[in-house]
Amino acid sequence: MKKYLMPIALAVLIACNARSQSVPEGYMLQYEQNFSSTKALADFSFSNPGAWSISSSGNRYYLQFKNDTAYKPAVVSPRIIGILNNYIFGDFIMEVDLMPLGSDSNISEICILLSIKDSLQYYYIQLADISDENMHGIFLVNRSPRVKIAPDSTDTWISPGFNKSEWYKIRIERDIVRRTIKVFYKDMKNPILESRDYELVMGHVGFGAFSGSGCIDNVKIWAPTHIPEKTTIFNGAGVP
Repeated sequence: MKKYLMPIALAVLIACNARSQSVPEGYMLQYEQNFSSTKALADFSFSNPGAWSISSSGNRYYLQFKNDTAYKPAVVSPRIIGILNNYIFGDFIMEVDLMPLGSDSNISEICILLSIKDSLQYYYIQLADISDENMHGIFLVNRSPRVKIAPDSTDTWISPGFNKSEWYKIRIERDIVRRTIKVFYKDMKNPILESRDYELVMGHVGFGAFSGSGCIDNVKIWAPTHIPEKTTIFNGAGVP
Protein backbone atom coordinates (compact mmCIF):
# COMPACT_ATOMS: atom_id res chain seq x y z
CA MET A 1 0.00 0.00 0.00
CA LYS A 2 2.82 2.42 0.89
CA LYS A 3 4.34 2.18 -2.59
CA TYR A 4 1.05 3.48 -4.03
CA LEU A 5 0.54 6.22 -1.44
CA MET A 6 3.95 7.80 -2.07
CA PRO A 7 3.37 8.72 -5.73
CA ILE A 8 -0.11 10.07 -4.84
CA ALA A 9 1.30 12.23 -2.04
CA LEU A 10 4.06 13.48 -4.32
CA ALA A 11 1.55 14.38 -7.02
CA VAL A 12 -0.59 16.32 -4.52
CA LEU A 13 2.49 18.15 -3.23
CA ILE A 14 3.56 19.11 -6.77
CA ALA A 15 0.05 20.29 -7.59
CA CYS A 16 -0.09 22.41 -4.42
CA ASN A 17 3.30 23.91 -5.10
CA ALA A 18 2.33 24.74 -8.67
CA ARG A 19 -0.82 26.45 -7.45
CA SER A 20 1.00 28.39 -4.73
CA GLN A 21 3.42 29.77 -7.32
CA SER A 22 0.60 31.12 -9.46
CA VAL A 23 -1.93 32.22 -6.82
CA PRO A 24 -0.82 33.75 -3.50
CA GLU A 25 -1.95 32.25 -0.22
CA GLY A 26 -5.28 33.69 0.86
CA TYR A 27 -6.52 34.21 -2.69
CA MET A 28 -9.65 32.33 -3.78
CA LEU A 29 -11.31 31.92 -7.14
CA GLN A 30 -13.95 34.66 -7.04
CA TYR A 31 -15.20 34.51 -10.63
CA GLU A 32 -14.93 32.04 -13.51
CA GLN A 33 -16.66 32.12 -16.88
CA ASN A 34 -16.24 30.13 -20.12
CA PHE A 35 -19.32 31.62 -21.84
CA SER A 36 -20.85 28.22 -22.60
CA SER A 37 -24.30 29.72 -21.96
CA THR A 38 -25.96 32.91 -23.19
CA LYS A 39 -26.86 33.53 -19.55
CA ALA A 40 -23.26 34.70 -19.13
CA LEU A 41 -24.25 37.99 -20.79
CA ALA A 42 -26.19 38.85 -17.63
CA ASP A 43 -22.87 38.98 -15.73
CA PHE A 44 -22.00 42.23 -17.53
CA SER A 45 -23.25 45.74 -18.16
CA PHE A 46 -22.42 47.10 -21.61
CA SER A 47 -21.91 50.56 -23.09
CA ASN A 48 -23.81 49.29 -26.13
CA PRO A 49 -25.51 45.93 -25.50
CA GLY A 50 -26.11 45.34 -29.20
CA ALA A 51 -22.36 45.12 -29.83
CA TRP A 52 -21.92 42.06 -27.59
CA SER A 53 -22.91 38.43 -28.03
CA ILE A 54 -21.97 34.84 -27.23
CA SER A 55 -20.32 33.22 -30.26
CA SER A 56 -18.80 29.82 -30.94
CA SER A 57 -16.23 28.07 -33.10
CA GLY A 58 -16.31 24.31 -32.99
CA ASN A 59 -16.80 23.33 -29.36
CA ARG A 60 -15.51 26.65 -28.04
CA TYR A 61 -17.84 29.40 -26.83
CA TYR A 62 -16.74 32.95 -26.05
CA LEU A 63 -17.87 36.52 -25.50
CA GLN A 64 -17.52 38.59 -28.66
CA PHE A 65 -17.81 42.33 -29.26
CA LYS A 66 -18.05 44.05 -32.62
CA ASN A 67 -16.80 47.39 -33.85
CA ASP A 68 -19.63 49.63 -32.66
CA THR A 69 -18.75 53.08 -31.32
CA ALA A 70 -22.24 54.40 -30.58
CA TYR A 71 -21.15 55.12 -27.01
CA LYS A 72 -19.31 58.44 -26.87
CA PRO A 73 -17.43 59.00 -23.57
CA ALA A 74 -16.84 62.53 -22.32
CA VAL A 75 -13.05 62.17 -22.75
CA VAL A 76 -10.77 60.20 -25.09
CA SER A 77 -11.06 56.64 -23.78
CA PRO A 78 -12.37 53.21 -24.87
CA ARG A 79 -15.77 53.36 -26.58
CA ILE A 80 -16.73 49.69 -26.49
CA ILE A 81 -16.99 48.55 -22.85
CA GLY A 82 -18.37 45.57 -20.94
CA ILE A 83 -18.15 45.77 -17.12
CA LEU A 84 -18.39 42.73 -14.85
CA ASN A 85 -21.31 43.27 -12.51
CA ASN A 86 -21.42 42.60 -8.78
CA TYR A 87 -17.65 42.37 -8.34
CA ILE A 88 -15.52 45.19 -6.95
CA PHE A 89 -11.90 44.13 -6.49
CA GLY A 90 -8.88 45.50 -4.68
CA ASP A 91 -5.99 43.03 -5.01
CA PHE A 92 -6.66 40.42 -7.69
CA ILE A 93 -5.16 38.15 -10.31
CA MET A 94 -6.94 37.66 -13.61
CA GLU A 95 -6.24 35.15 -16.34
CA VAL A 96 -8.11 35.50 -19.61
CA ASP A 97 -7.93 34.39 -23.24
CA LEU A 98 -8.18 37.23 -25.77
CA MET A 99 -8.46 37.18 -29.54
CA PRO A 100 -8.42 40.39 -31.63
CA LEU A 101 -10.45 40.53 -34.82
CA GLY A 102 -9.18 43.87 -36.10
CA SER A 103 -10.88 47.16 -36.95
CA ASP A 104 -11.71 49.35 -39.92
CA SER A 105 -8.25 50.90 -39.59
CA ASN A 106 -6.68 47.40 -39.68
CA ILE A 107 -5.37 47.72 -36.11
CA SER A 108 -5.66 44.84 -33.64
CA GLU A 109 -6.41 45.94 -30.08
CA ILE A 110 -8.29 44.84 -26.96
CA CYS A 111 -8.56 46.61 -23.60
CA ILE A 112 -8.85 45.23 -20.07
CA LEU A 113 -10.29 47.77 -17.63
CA LEU A 114 -9.70 47.77 -13.88
CA SER A 115 -10.24 49.91 -10.77
CA ILE A 116 -13.36 51.27 -12.49
CA LYS A 117 -14.95 53.90 -10.27
CA ASP A 118 -17.18 55.51 -12.89
CA SER A 119 -17.16 56.26 -16.62
CA LEU A 120 -14.38 58.84 -16.18
CA GLN A 121 -12.13 57.13 -13.60
CA TYR A 122 -10.34 53.85 -14.28
CA TYR A 123 -7.19 52.20 -15.58
CA TYR A 124 -7.08 50.22 -18.77
CA ILE A 125 -4.53 47.90 -20.32
CA GLN A 126 -4.49 48.08 -24.09
CA LEU A 127 -2.88 45.22 -25.99
CA ALA A 128 -2.25 46.16 -29.62
CA ASP A 129 -0.08 45.41 -32.62
CA ILE A 130 1.20 49.01 -32.61
CA SER A 131 3.08 50.63 -29.73
CA ASP A 132 3.33 54.42 -29.38
CA GLU A 133 2.24 57.11 -26.91
CA ASN A 134 -1.43 56.35 -27.57
CA MET A 135 -1.40 52.60 -28.23
CA HIS A 136 -0.41 49.45 -26.35
CA GLY A 137 0.32 50.05 -22.68
CA ILE A 138 -1.29 50.82 -19.32
CA PHE A 139 -3.35 54.01 -19.28
CA LEU A 140 -5.14 56.16 -16.72
CA VAL A 141 -8.49 57.82 -17.38
CA ASN A 142 -9.05 60.34 -14.59
CA ARG A 143 -11.67 62.86 -15.70
CA SER A 144 -9.41 63.80 -18.61
CA PRO A 145 -8.24 62.09 -21.84
CA ARG A 146 -6.29 58.89 -21.24
CA VAL A 147 -2.64 59.14 -20.28
CA LYS A 148 -0.08 56.36 -20.75
CA ILE A 149 1.51 55.44 -17.41
CA ALA A 150 3.57 52.40 -18.44
CA PRO A 151 6.54 52.28 -20.81
CA ASP A 152 6.42 50.37 -24.07
CA SER A 153 6.40 46.61 -23.81
CA THR A 154 9.29 44.25 -24.35
CA ASP A 155 10.08 42.46 -27.60
CA THR A 156 8.24 39.46 -26.11
CA TRP A 157 5.03 41.14 -27.16
CA ILE A 158 5.94 43.35 -30.10
CA SER A 159 7.32 40.35 -31.94
CA PRO A 160 5.24 38.52 -33.17
CA GLY A 161 2.60 41.13 -32.31
CA PHE A 162 -1.13 40.90 -31.65
CA ASN A 163 -2.26 38.78 -34.57
CA LYS A 164 -5.87 38.69 -35.70
CA SER A 165 -7.87 35.53 -35.11
CA GLU A 166 -5.30 34.10 -32.69
CA TRP A 167 -5.94 33.42 -29.00
CA TYR A 168 -3.61 34.97 -26.38
CA LYS A 169 -3.56 33.89 -22.72
CA ILE A 170 -2.96 36.98 -20.59
CA ARG A 171 -2.40 37.32 -16.86
CA ILE A 172 -2.91 40.54 -14.86
CA GLU A 173 -1.73 41.06 -11.30
CA ARG A 174 -3.10 44.01 -9.32
CA ASP A 175 -1.60 45.03 -5.95
CA ILE A 176 -3.38 47.98 -4.31
CA VAL A 177 -0.85 48.30 -1.47
CA ARG A 178 2.07 48.74 -3.87
CA ARG A 179 -0.31 50.35 -6.41
CA THR A 180 1.11 48.15 -9.15
CA ILE A 181 -0.40 46.65 -12.29
CA LYS A 182 1.53 43.88 -14.04
CA VAL A 183 0.68 42.21 -17.33
CA PHE A 184 2.18 38.85 -18.32
CA TYR A 185 2.25 36.92 -21.56
CA LYS A 186 4.05 33.56 -21.89
CA ASP A 187 6.84 34.49 -19.42
CA MET A 188 5.13 34.55 -16.01
CA LYS A 189 8.21 36.00 -14.27
CA ASN A 190 8.83 39.06 -16.43
CA PRO A 191 5.84 41.29 -17.20
CA ILE A 192 5.43 42.76 -20.68
CA LEU A 193 3.83 45.83 -19.05
CA GLU A 194 4.16 47.20 -15.53
CA SER A 195 3.06 50.41 -13.84
CA ARG A 196 2.89 52.02 -10.41
CA ASP A 197 0.27 54.72 -9.93
CA TYR A 198 -1.47 56.10 -6.84
CA GLU A 199 -4.59 57.71 -8.33
CA LEU A 200 -7.12 54.87 -8.09
CA VAL A 201 -7.53 51.86 -5.83
CA MET A 202 -10.56 49.52 -5.86
CA GLY A 203 -13.18 49.16 -8.55
CA HIS A 204 -14.92 47.01 -11.13
CA VAL A 205 -13.15 45.23 -13.99
CA GLY A 206 -14.15 44.91 -17.62
CA PHE A 207 -13.18 44.48 -21.26
CA GLY A 208 -13.49 46.42 -24.48
CA ALA A 209 -11.71 48.39 -27.18
CA PHE A 210 -11.54 51.77 -28.88
CA SER A 211 -12.91 50.78 -32.25
CA GLY A 212 -12.00 47.18 -32.93
CA SER A 213 -13.68 43.80 -32.60
CA GLY A 214 -12.53 40.93 -30.44
CA CYS A 215 -13.27 37.86 -28.34
CA ILE A 216 -12.91 36.98 -24.64
CA ASP A 217 -12.89 33.54 -23.06
CA ASN A 218 -11.89 31.53 -19.99
CA VAL A 219 -12.01 34.39 -17.50
CA LYS A 220 -10.69 33.51 -14.03
CA ILE A 221 -10.25 36.02 -11.22
CA TRP A 222 -8.63 35.18 -7.90
CA ALA A 223 -8.69 37.60 -4.98
CA PRO A 224 -8.74 37.60 -1.18
CA THR A 225 -12.33 38.91 -1.38
CA HIS A 226 -14.65 41.12 -3.40
CA ILE A 227 -17.51 43.55 -2.81
CA PRO A 228 -20.78 42.40 -4.44
CA GLU A 229 -21.92 45.72 -5.86
CA LYS A 230 -23.53 46.26 -9.26
CA THR A 231 -22.20 48.96 -11.53
CA THR A 232 -24.60 51.75 -12.49
CA ILE A 233 -22.33 53.33 -15.13
CA PHE A 234 -24.56 52.34 -18.03
CA ASN A 235 -27.85 52.69 -16.12
CA GLY A 236 -28.38 48.97 -15.83
CA ALA A 237 -27.99 48.23 -19.54
CA GLY A 238 -26.75 44.70 -19.77
CA VAL A 239 -28.28 41.93 -21.81
CA PRO A 240 -28.75 42.53 -25.55
